[in-house]
Amino acid sequence: MAALRGQINGRMYFEDDQLTIRNKAFTLLKECVDEIRSYGQFAFRDDADIAKSYSSKYRREKQQEYRKNCKMDKSTHDSDTPTS
Repeated sequence: MAALRGQINGRMYFEDDQLTIRNKAFTLLKECVDEIRSYGQFAFRDDADIAKSYSSKYRREKQQEYRKNCKMDKSTHDSDTPTS
């Protein structure tokens, strides 16, 4: 029983080390990508088409969705207020 437990615990630590390495690699890559995007947006700030390519499509879509919802909330709020 002890040998079986030792094997299971050994695997747990091995997988945990792999997970830690994966997370560290992702974090380093994310920091590099963010830095490149930041510099690219600054360097090409005068050319909107090129600067756009240095931004995250996911963030652009989320920001557009957020702004759309804000406009809808504002128009709904404006129509609900009574005018006297």
